[in-house]
Amino acid sequence: ANQPSLYQNHHGYVVIGFILTPKHLIKNFKLLHSSGYSQLDTVAMRLLKNLDLSKIKIPPLAESIKLQLPVKFEQGL
Repeated sequence: ANQPSLYQNHHGYVVIGFILTPKHLIKNFKLLHSSGYSQLDTVAMRLLKNLDLSKIKIPPLAESIKLQLPVKFEQGL
């Protein structure tokens, strides 16, 4: 459900750290930088947790790698 009033006037960026395994599984989510708004942080974490990597061509990995995903929230888009 779209709840614009919940996020109204909220902006900023979130950085989430995670590990990508050789089988292309995402694990060990960590909030590395908060937007200052728990609602936005939660949305960013859900975005990553629901990401379907099966539709993305990722080269084979010899070992797990640590990655960071920045998520920027802006108004007026």
